[in-house]
Amino acid sequence: MARFYVVATGSASGALLADVLARHRRMVGDRVRFLAGAGVARTELGLVSTELFDPTSARHVAGLAALRARCPGLEVDDELGAPVTSLGFGSDASNYRRWWVEADQRVRVVETGARAELWRAVLAAAGAPGCTTVVAPATWEEPVAAAVSQVREAPAELPGARERGHGVDVLRWSLVRGVDEAVARRELGRELGGLVDRVVVMVHRYRGGTPPDAGPPRGSEELVAVCAGAREGVRGALARFDFGAAAGEVWRVVQMANRYLEVSRPWELSRSADPRVDSVLAVLLAACRVLAVELTPFAPGLAARVAEQCVSLADVLPQPRGVFPKL
Repeated sequence: MARFYVVATGSASGALLADVLARHRRMVGDRVRFLAGAGVARTELGLVSTELFDPTSARHVAGLAALRARCPGLEVDDELGAPVTSLGFGSDASNYRRWWVEADQRVRVVETGARAELWRAVLAAAGAPGCTTVVAPATWEEPVAAAVSQVREAPAELPGARERGHGVDVLRWSLVRGVDEAVARRELGRELGGLVDRVVVMVHRYRGGTPPDAGPPRGSEELVAVCAGAREGVRGALARFDFGAAAGEVWRVVQMANRYLEVSRPWELSRSADPRVDSVLAVLLAACRVLAVELTPFAPGLAARVAEQCVSLADVLPQPRGVFPKL
């Protein structure tokens, strides 16, 4: 079991990307520690951080003094030193040994390339092990702030709107996909959400909600292959910190499933009592279940709603309920 330490103490956009990494690494079984900045709205952004950076803590203050003493001539501020000072740098702290010196991966998400270079220089001067990876994405502070406001101000008539983090799912998807909010909302709502809703409704309409137990039919080979490869595709992309490629692996499942749905036309098979309808619905439901898992690091709220609709310990799926409600 690998030990993975990820830090994002600057922008909210960086914290969201670090959260994607933390969720993914926990899913694959790693031990994860995630340090987020003190000013990050952890509740509104749905972060799974282990802790928030506290610049007033005695551990940090002592560690910062020790770090500055080893780095004369370098501007070491609270936020820059946080990854190691929060662990007890400068003392015989077990957390520093476990999560920095002995960690399999030490990943820091920073705002700019210049900030990344300064961080590397500080570690070298301090004689501390360097990061295994420094990620310097573009900042998206305005859309992040807007999404936080949207979650805070979600209308009371939509039960659980704040907890669902609807706007945050859109923001997270737009960030990792590199698309604007309108495109992200369309992809998650109409294309992904619409796919899941249609499949679940058809399972209820044509099979009384009982998931069909049938092998994949002829013509579904490409969809089956894409679903089978999604997990490793996402893992491989996030292992090289390519967020866009990782989200693209998930999106391929959506595109392929929607294409197969339109070609196979299970509604017509049902009207003609064609027995292939079971196999077609089984393949489509399996694709939705893949999405419920692989979407989790990127849009955890939506992924949970997809799972609620498509996965059941009982013999019958829950009653259909839109997975992407309009706010």
